Amino acid sequence: MDYLPTDFRNLSIVPGAVEALLGANELTLVRHARVVGRGSERDGRIPLRIEGLPQPVPVQASLNMRFGTESVTAALYLDWVIEAMDQVDFLIDANGMRIFWIHIRYRDVRGSDLRFSTKDDGLFAMRTKAGEKAQRLVARTLCEGFRHSYPSSQILSPGYFEITYEGKKERQADLVCERCNLKVEVKKRNRDRRFRISHSANRPFSKENSDADWHAIVFPDRSIHWLSNATIAGVLAQKIFHSGSDQYDAWADLPADTPEIPPPLCPNPLPQ
Repeated sequence: MDYLPTDFRNLSIVPGAVEALLGANELTLVRHARVVGRGSERDGRIPLRIEGLPQPVPVQASLNMRFGTESVTAALYLDWVIEAMDQVDFLIDANGMRIFWIHIRYRDVRGSDLRFSTKDDGLFAMRTKAGEKAQRLVARTLCEGFRHSYPSSQILSPGYFEITYEGKKERQADLVCERCNLKVEVKKRNRDRRFRISHSANRPFSKENSDADWHAIVFPDRSIHWLSNATIAGVLAQKIFHSGSDQYDAWADLPADTPEIPPPLCPNPLPQ
């Protein structure tokens, strides 16, 4: 099973090797191209360095790409989702790049539970991989600035995005320090600077989060904002928040002036 964006599923597409990224006359699909780096935007284009190619592949920064119900520019997709050494799938033709996305792997087949199957897999991958990228940023910051410790799998990208249909609703983004067990929940904000946390009458914040732990909210500029769970619980108890929900989640938006508190240093750091 391989993912293809909806807009391209009824078109004639030929498979191509990575060299097709330097020029293709017909609509060509290149899978598993490994992005080893990117240059700075110049003249509206972003050069991508692809493993095995002698020269960078230019991508129009403003290229509009659609996954399911959501559109995003190529520049934003690169910032939100793609990490060094990730595998990326590309569709390209004589006019240049048409769309690209993080390579999606499937661990199992779509099951009978349809609650999560209506979301386009490319859209799900974009949103969730952005969260995973932010989680790795937070993990590195906690290691370097607060002496906490995490396995390498939580610091480095695996190079693809994996979908497990049977376990989508159990996907977790928590970081738990191997030395002191401090838990940090990571929330990525792609398009705004809201302090948004998961909370509803059926799944209240206090039922799933300990006051002793923390939340890290990553804004679009990659800045990390630390909120203690005790602070969040206090705001919720005062009922000074705005509620919201969609078919997948329910949340509370905390006030912008909610006090930010950095997490504690690990009391049991690895020896230097």
